[in-house]
Amino acid sequence: MLRWFAQRRVALALCAVWGILALTIAARRPDPQALRDLPDRPLAPLTIDLNRDPWPRLLLIEGIGEALAQRIVRAREASGGFRTFDEVKAIPGIPDGAIDRALPWLVLGSTPNGE
Repeated sequence: MLRWFAQRRVALALCAVWGILALTIAARRPDPQALRDLPDRPLAPLTIDLNRDPWPRLLLIEGIGEALAQRIVRAREASGGFRTFDEVKAIPGIPDGAIDRALPWLVLGSTPNGE
């Protein structure tokens, strides 16, 4: 009989722990309405200048790794700067759509030679 009571206390304790855990997780969930109200633009102004920024900054573009960022900088230096985004898209290895998806954050500032 005593063993039955001990097992029951353990079971009740486990249920209490699970209940507290479930309430804690539910309390941490973001409000769905707050998620719907987020703007479609970045919360902080961020731009990446493909004609001036160093290659580590280009890593912020989704789908661009270290080797590709360095390739973009080499192409920029070889051509004297990009005049259109199509020139960037033509660089071998650029993932399809990577530049198009990042367009809201990309700029082509004046080229290093002032054009």
